[in-house]
Amino acid sequence: MSMLAKFVEVAPDRFAEILEEPDSVTNLFTEQTAGGLDLIGRLAKAAARLDPATADRITKDAPGMLADAIERMQNPAIREALAKRLGELGIRTPELRSGTQGQNVMKLMQERMAALQAKFGGGGGAGGGAGASPKSAPTQISLDKAWHGVHYLLCGRAEPDRDLLSQVIMGGTDIGDDEMGYGPARYFAPADVAKAATELSAPGLEAQMQGRFDPARMLSLEIYPGGWDPSTLSWLMDEYHNLRDFFAAASAHQAAVITCLV
Repeated sequence: MSMLAKFVEVAPDRFAEILEEPDSVTNLFTEQTAGGLDLIGRLAKAAARLDPATADRITKDAPGMLADAIERMQNPAIREALAKRLGELGIRTPELRSGTQGQNVMKLMQERMAALQAKFGGGGGAGGGAGASPKSAPTQISLDKAWHGVHYLLCGRAEPDRDLLSQVIMGGTDIGDDEMGYGPARYFAPADVAKAATELSAPGLEAQMQGRFDPARMLSLEIYPGGWDPSTLSWLMDEYHNLRDFFAAASAHQAAVITCLV
């Protein structure tokens, strides 16, 4: 079973509500998965950039691709939340492979594409074309399976310690119960987010991380998910950049960050 690390930026008022009702933190992660409908959004953007024949094939394949994505979800709570949200949007997930849901999925893709065009200026999709708005920072990220490898490169250890860089991925303050499968969610208050953002952007950090990359040692320490070889360094550094930029944006918004393994 895979362990994926997710991080969510939380506005101060919402953060205060979660602190008052810790059990609600689970909803934060199911909302991000069920409400985001990332796959639908990605398919819509891809279809908008391709020739009509290829776009039509993507649209026809979309129900099966969505069914595959749901079946691969390891956490039942998130899988059920996504199915519920899709049902509210007119898509019956048990029938995705039956050929009867194509029009409903296509309608949802069109709605997502219209929303993207409205947000980014139309015509070119996100990040494309003249007049497009600047790319906005995400309010959520997933490091997927790279989380432990990035943690190791940040601090040189398999487990967190007291130093901040070892806390960014595997630390924080526990909140709520262990309902996601791999321990409770953890939070960083806005002041801690600001400190982490500074540490993650420190001069020379990238060089230090690259210097720590040692596939043999990482295998001996059982750094998840294993299979380390020279080709995996670029993957880890890309995910580090995503984490750095995410914390920088959250700090600029004076937001909290809540993270969880799912």
